[in-house]
Amino acid sequence: MILSEIAGFLSDKGLLRSAAGDEGVEIISVTDDSREASKGCLFVCKGAGFKKEYLEDAIKKGAVCYLSEKDYGVNARAALFTDELLKAFAAVSGVFYGFPTDDLIAVGVTGTKGKTTTCEMIKTILSVSHGCAVIGTNGVDTTKRLYDNNLTTPESLKINRYLREAADNGAKYAVIETSAQAFKMHRADFLHFKIGVFTNFGLDHIGPKEHPDVEDYFRCKTELFKNCEAAVIYGDGEEYERVLERVRDIPHYTFGMDEKNDFYARELAVEGRYLAFTLRSEYMTGRFRISILGDFNVLNALAAIACAYILGIDKADIEKGLERIFVSGRMEIFEKAGKTVIVDYAHNRLSYERLIENVKRDFPDKKIVSVFGCPGTKALNRRKDMGEVAAEYSDFTVLTAEDPDTEPPEKTMDEIAVWLDKKNKPYIKIADRKDAVEYAVKNAAKDEVVLILGKGNEKTMMYDGVYKPHEGDADITARLLGAKRGAAAK
Repeated sequence: MILSEIAGFLSDKGLLRSAAGDEGVEIISVTDDSREASKGCLFVCKGAGFKKEYLEDAIKKGAVCYLSEKDYGVNARAALFTDELLKAFAAVSGVFYGFPTDDLIAVGVTGTKGKTTTCEMIKTILSVSHGCAVIGTNGVDTTKRLYDNNLTTPESLKINRYLREAADNGAKYAVIETSAQAFKMHRADFLHFKIGVFTNFGLDHIGPKEHPDVEDYFRCKTELFKNCEAAVIYGDGEEYERVLERVRDIPHYTFGMDEKNDFYARELAVEGRYLAFTLRSEYMTGRFRISILGDFNVLNALAAIACAYILGIDKADIEKGLERIFVSGRMEIFEKAGKTVIVDYAHNRLSYERLIENVKRDFPDKKIVSVFGCPGTKALNRRKDMGEVAAEYSDFTVLTAEDPDTEPPEKTMDEIAVWLDKKNKPYIKIADRKDAVEYAVKNAAKDEVVLILGKGNEKTMMYDGVYKPHEGDADITARLLGAKRGAAAK
């Protein structure tokens, strides 16, 4: 690709302040990591801790151009200058990889909770008869290769790279988990979505490192609909009318438990390892089963069914897909050797309370043991929220680390413990997360259900700005109990 193609698109979008050097130079690759720089690459100068030395190192390795908000005065063959670096980065990523959502039917899913499970449900339904990629918290699947993913929505360069790979693999569809932070940081700019899904909205991710207030959080969530052809939105939430205002100009469908919705459910019943429900809709009706428990997962299934309907998917494929669904670390139940353990991603008040509601109904005679922490340096409101829910419903709590970053885990645990102390609820603090999970599982009694929350089965933990390996809460539990997982467990 010739640099002038990239410069021209940036200029058309008002993202090019000026350019210097030879715009006829060939661009072979794009990177924002000097360690990955190579001959013919365009280097993007971004990051809170960016240093001029990184650019100089990239040029030594063969970078022929750099994109930046400032002129670093280095000896590069070309340079592109912008006033909006993150938007420009997304634009460059799209141009370089040929705007892959033009070659795929993409579905974007946003919401405070339920994104990952809804994405996996949509992906599993679409994969019954077609190739479908997925990008989200649990990783990336381009249909022929799997990648780890430390962010709910990766940086724009990676998103476009994964989507291009999926399109080249012959995939027809792509499902993308799109966080509010992704829109705030312009990671999803220049992606085109056939459908945008809004699962729900609750207070979360508020803090100096994420969203300054709830209005900014809501605004970023609804940015998804600016580049969608159709929308599927949760119709039972307090925010429904506000979301509706953002989708009035495109075809939209609602889902929920209330009969006013376009897709709603009745007659929920647990049938062994399945949760069955009757779908009511003018567009489609029938009895469906999902292979994951928790009434809140029926809402996720309704959203997935609505998407499948819009895409013209056969009802038989929907039924098969929902019965095959397995989402690692999401309402994953282990019952073996007299122990009952549930690993779930619940990490805020809304998701924790919904989980507790289902646990108390499905395991009415069991005491509740909760294992969780809260992230360091961000989402500070969770410490109070999670602490209050644990104080109200948990008979015993194991406090531990959850991506502490630069904050000592002991400080975070102490701030959660304040709310347990207010109700004189017993707890223990074990900073090492692996040790905490092992403690809870090994000491689980027959009259208890252990809830391991907050990380699902994520394989990393953030310490001092670096992701370090973590075995995964579900993997630890399966190892200790000698339990099978996924389809093998049925």
